[in-house]
Parts: sequence; structure tokens; C-alpha cells
Amino acid sequence: MTTLRNALRVTGSTDRLFVTATVVVLLETVVRFFLAITVSPIAGVLWPPVVAVVGLASVGPTVRDRLGDSADEATTAGRIVDSRLPSLVVVAFGGHALAVAGGVALFLLVDTPVRYGLYWLGRGDLIDPWVIQLTPLVGVTVGTLLAWIVPAIAVVRVVDGATGIGGLREALVETVTHPRIVGGLVVVQLVLVVSLDVALAFTSLTAAGLYSGAQQGFLAHLLVPLAPVFGGSVPPVLIALGGLVWILGGAIWLALMFTLIVGRFARPHTRSHDRKSQGVKRSATQLAILVLLLTALVATAGAVRMGEVRPMDTSPDPLPDDPDELYATAFENTERSSHEYRYYVDDDGDGDPDELLQTVRIDREDRQHVSVYERRQVYRSTATIEMEGTSGYPHAEKRGYKAGEPASAITSWTIREERDDEIVLELTNPDDVFLALTGNELTDRFDDPEVMESHGEVTVDTDRETISDGEFRLNVTDGAPDSEQRYDPHVAFEYDVDIDVERPAELGSPTVSERLWKLFAY
Repeated sequence: MTTLRNALRVTGSTDRLFVTATVVVLLETVVRFFLAITVSPIAGVLWPPVVAVVGLASVGPTVRDRLGDSADEATTAGRIVDSRLPSLVVVAFGGHALAVAGGVALFLLVDTPVRYGLYWLGRGDLIDPWVIQLTPLVGVTVGTLLAWIVPAIAVVRVVDGATGIGGLREALVETVTHPRIVGGLVVVQLVLVVSLDVALAFTSLTAAGLYSGAQQGFLAHLLVPLAPVFGGSVPPVLIALGGLVWILGGAIWLALMFTLIVGRFARPHTRSHDRKSQGVKRSATQLAILVLLLTALVATAGAVRMGEVRPMDTSPDPLPDDPDELYATAFENTERSSHEYRYYVDDDGDGDPDELLQTVRIDREDRQHVSVYERRQVYRSTATIEMEGTSGYPHAEKRGYKAGEPASAITSWTIREERDDEIVLELTNPDDVFLALTGNELTDRFDDPEVMESHGEVTVDTDRETISDGEFRLNVTDGAPDSEQRYDPHVAFEYDVDIDVERPAELGSPTVSERLWKLFAY
């Protein structure tokens, strides 16, 4: 606690430290924003924080002096950048590589049991496509920020005279020999990162409210004209306040963490070279064991994710006696299983729906989905979307669009026939049939509907407790004398359950990017 109080005191009273940290945050933000826009958001995460390393290193002697540990002549601020720039660049690149690897490891070790737990609890529906696409970027970013505690120790050691590689080696040794200190710094880092995010969220909500009020008053003349500068969709007050909180909050965060690390890990100038060498040798075995343990844990998490190992309750629910509940249960049992759906239409008007319009194959266990609609194939998996030779963003297919499939909420079913292993449900009311076919009310489309034929039926397999097939026929016109409006479908559909989907051969083997995304998307 005393160390934290000293760090807060130094951070608040050292103007040079705070100004440097502010400039560092501003420049790093500009660089990463530029990379995210021009290259990709991933590039903004992967680019090493060269500016932050060099900038904070330049104020290392000042921080040590304020902490009561004066640096020697070789570490004066004026000589840091000139004499140790190559070593600092090595730490920036090498340290960031270690930190990104650590961020990936932390993400996999935290995210895998969380998602596994959601699947086990039957709440996989919470992991929608947006979660799948955004969580890895956010998670790895936060993990990288936490892991940067270790390279930051190397920055301090370079300021004290170590080489870049030597500083990184010493930082790893310190992590192994002082795990509680490093762990405490990681916790402080996490608290500061979360606090900054909360402050940004609060500022965004407040700024949005201010902007909304400004549109009704005098400030509208000042703020609204600036909106086109930011694309016309983001309130400029939100940009201004959010940017201010990010810059100042980030500066406080960087300055405080750097001060804490300097206070904990700046090398005492009385330490002998022999003592340092003994510490390195003593920690080699511990470091090797730690690396092996983390590698084993990360490899296990990766195997779980790559193998799509997910607890899934695919056993069907018992069928109730009520026809409406029976259909809804059979529908959900079918939907929860790996299944194939085939949709037929009466294309030639011969009264027989024998033209296959769509085939949908959904593999729940492997999260693969193939849809063929009028000979156009779309393949979806956790890692990719492929359609007619073009690839898209990865997406874990949950349901998939199925033409002509009546929803589970359709009611007014009656039992027409019961056989040994089948129950035939039917709809006779034209309103119900139209609702099942279109999802809309009949009277919404026709002012004066005149029905010539109306029938719908679905067969439930009582052994598997799923839907096996169905057929719908509706012939209705508008009764107005001069109306030519007609709705005359005759369709049928079939289900096969417990199927397995293979990646289409014409797509070839999965690419490296697909394999990587499958690792992160789980």
C-alpha cells in the first residue's frame, strides 16, 4: 500500500512524467487508429508501442529521483534516448511479441472455460455472431495490456544499463522470482484498464445526452455543424469528451504503472554482477517449468476449441399430448439436432411439389452449415462464409434460413391420424395456413379473400420425436371483381436428422486464417 501511495504521489507531482505520458497516449492512439483504418483492427493491436517505450524510458531517471533513488550519471534523461534507443526498440518489438503471445494465452485460458460453461448450461444462444467476432479482438487486447507488465520491467532494466535482450531476460527472471509482486501489478493494471473503460462508457452516455439536449438549445449552433466532420453520425461532443477522457485517463494509467514498476524493479546500483548471474541461474528451472505448464494449458484450451468440444444436450424432449405443444416440441427437437431440410415446390403446375428448391444441412456439433438454393451454394462454418467463390466474415451458424418452414409458434393444429411411429398434424383454417406459409395474416394481404383450397399437414416421427415431413396447399384470390391478385402455393418439405456435414470439396483445404479464426471463435 505504501508503494502505491508513493506512486500516486509521484504521478501527481511530476509534471514531466504526466506530460510525457499524455504525449505518448496521443501519439500511440493516432498510430493505432491509422493502422486500424488503413490496414485492419488487428494491425492496431499487433504494432509494438515504440513511442510508449522510448517516451517513458526517457523519464525513468526523473521517476527514480522522485522516488528517492537517484540514478547514476549514465542514466540521466538527456542520454537515455541517444545511447539506448536500439535496446529500447528491441524491447518494444520483442517485448510486444511476448505480450501478444501472453495476451493470446490469457484469452484462451479465460474464454474457453467461460464459453464451455455457457454451452454446458444450455446458453450457447448468448454467443451470437457479434460476440464471436468482437470478443477475440477485445480479449487479446486486454490480455496483451496485462502481459505488458513483464516487458515494462525490461524497459526499466534497459534504462539502468541492460541491453534489450538482457533486459527481457531479466524481466522474465523477475517474473518467476517475484510472482506476487508481478501478480499485484497485473491486478492494478486490470483495475486501471477496467476503470478507464467504465469512464469512457459513462462519458459516452453523458455526452450523448448533452448532444441530444444541445439539439434543442443554443449549443446546437456550436455542435451540430461539426457533425459532418465526423461522418455526420457521431455527435462531436462525444468525440471531444471521449477523446479527452481517453487521453487524460490513459496518461494517468501509464504514468502510475510506470512509476510502480520503476519503484519495484529499478536495479539497485549496489547489486553485483555475480549476484545477478546467480539469480538468473537459480530461476532457469522455475522459468522452464512455468513455460511448460502454460504451454500445456494453452494447448489443451486450443485443442478443445479446434476440436469443437462443446457439451450439447441433443437428446429430444418428450412429446406432449396437446397438438400445439406437440408441434412446438417436435420443431425444437428437430432444430436442436444436426439435420437436413429439403424444400420442394410445384414448379410446373402439375399438382405435385417435386421440384427441389432448397437444401439446408446443419451440423450442430461441428457448427457447419451448407445451403443450396436454386443451385447457388453457401457454406458457413465457425471460420468462414463461402459463396460462389467469395469469402466473408466468419460466423457460427445457429439456425439458417429455410424457405417455407412454418415457425414453432404456429398453433391451431389438430391430430388427423396416429400410426405406430407417426402422428400427422393438420391445419385447415386458411388464416392458419397462410400464417404458416408467410408469417402474416391473410387479411393483411387480401381485402376480400376468397379461398378455393386450403390445407396443411406435418408428420411427426414419434420414435425420434422430430418432424419428418410436411405439405401445404393454399389457393386464395382477392374477391374484388377486377382483382387479379392470387396466392397459389403448393409446397412440401422433408427432414433428416443425425446427419454430418463435410466441407465442400471444391473449397479445398481450410486456409491458415480460417484455422486461426476457428481457434478464436469457439
